[in-house]
Amino acid sequence: MPRRTFLSLIIALMLVGVGTAYAGFAWMDPIFEVNGTIVMVDVGYNLSNGMDLAPLIKGTRVTLSVPDGVKARLVDDQGAKVKIQRVGTIDESDKRIPITATVEAPDADGQQYPLHVTLFTQGHQWQRGGQSGGSINISGWLDR
Repeated sequence: MPRRTFLSLIIALMLVGVGTAYAGFAWMDPIFEVNGTIVMVDVGYNLSNGMDLAPLIKGTRVTLSVPDGVKARLVDDQGAKVKIQRVGTIDESDKRIPITATVEAPDADGQQYPLHVTLFTQGHQWQRGGQSGGSINISGWLDR
């Protein structure tokens, strides 16, 4: 996908806003830039109709872990509590930069909800499912 098209897609997703709901899921998509590349962590809650999404979004914590010395910044938190964590180092001979997203999702009204997390970057995606009330870790990489 050409860079211009990809950036247009990112901007369009940002304009959609926090907590976009479709097909029974409500999504929030924190966006990072790592080593000059956009990285998105899509968090989807499978919700009952009429449920208030705001407490879930505000309680969701997203941590992106990258090696020391790798440039990383937050582009848009989408209303979640978001941080970048430095973990380990990277060897200059490595052709890939390891990244890990950790999502800690709260329960709502004492109930657990199915949760789906996807890590997107450079046309790659890694997915994992789970339940609210715990944490989900996804590891991936960036090509250098």
